[in-house]
Parts: sequence; C-alpha cells; structure tokens
Amino acid sequence: MKAMNYLIVMLVGMSIVACSNATDDEITENVSEYSILKNTYNIEEISAGNYEEANSVPSITTDKMKGILEALNKNSNIEKSCIVTNTSTEEEDSYKITMSGDYKAISRGGTEDFALRVDLKFSIDNGQLYYWGTEYTYSSNLFTWSSNSMTLLPVKDGIGTYTYEFTSKGYIYFKVADKDNSLVRVPVVFKGKHDFDSNKGTYSFQLAK
Repeated sequence: MKAMNYLIVMLVGMSIVACSNATDDEITENVSEYSILKNTYNIEEISAGNYEEANSVPSITTDKMKGILEALNKNSNIEKSCIVTNTSTEEEDSYKITMSGDYKAISRGGTEDFALRVDLKFSIDNGQLYYWGTEYTYSSNLFTWSSNSMTLLPVKDGIGTYTYEFTSKGYIYFKVADKDNSLVRVPVVFKGKHDFDSNKGTYSFQLAK
C-alpha cells in the first residue's frame, strides 16, 4: 500500500513538473520571438501619452505582428509605379499621384490583408507646379499608421527637366497582447520619385531597420 501511495505521489509530481515546464517553454518562446523582432525591426516601446491615438491601436499577438513586419520587410525593396489621376476643374488644372502598398501577412493564425497608401496633390498654374498636400491612409484592423511630414526635393537632370524625390518617415503602432498590451511602434519610410514631364514615377514602403 505504501508503495502504491508513493507511486501516485510520484506521478502527480511529475505531472506538475511537466505542466510547469510547458508553461516555461511557452513563455521563453514568446519572449525570444519578441526580443528577436525588437532587435530586427527597431521596435520601440512607448507610453500611451506619446501617441494621441493610443486608444485606437488594436491589440494583437506577437505572432501576428511578426507576420506584418515580415511582409513589409519582404517587399521593402520592391518599387511600384505611381498612379496619376487627373483632378482638374474649370478653375484649376490639378492632379493626384497615388501610391499604395498592398500586403498579405502570414501568421500561425492565418492570412491577413493590409495596405498603406499615400496621395500627393499638385496643381499647375501658368506652367508652374505647386504641391499642396499629402494624405496618408491605411487599411488594417491589426495596427494604426501615422505619418505627417513630407520632404519634396527637386532634382534637375541633364536635359533641363526636374524629377521630384519625396521621403516621409512614419510609424506603425501595435499593442502586443502577450506582452501586457505594451504599446510599440516601428518606423516605416515611404520613398519615391516622379518625373512631372512624363508623369511617371516609382515608390516603395520600407522598414527603417
């Protein structure tokens, strides 16, 4: 009887240790994955007071955040062609340059679609080109994206025409559910160039690692 009781105690003890180890392994795996992502993609932990839209940031797992960042990183060096839309009226000759990045993030939970988009607005008056605004939009229920500055630089080529280069740095914001809903941000750089004589240009969205 004593031998039987000893055996039961041993089995229960082993079961507890096994559960404990599984939990420890799970925690270690999560911490390791998060740490790797943080170092790889320059993830910065911030306080809610440093981002006015903090309450609107969705809460997602480290694994889903990883899928989004991997999708952006994979496409960082892919340049796409600008889309030019004529928005002229009787009073004003104007148009819009649209640049949109559409991505698929793959995680253990499945596939998620998301997009980033920038619209540059210009008008022409007596042959002069005027820049008058930028719109930043995104499509996702996994993060928020914020960028509110644009550098527009004219670069003269050898035949007297101008190509404009533009750069904008913003941040994608996440709340990491398995890190106590920590608010983090990842820098994203939007870059492009456009030749207004030929109305052709290219652009890309890049992680600022």
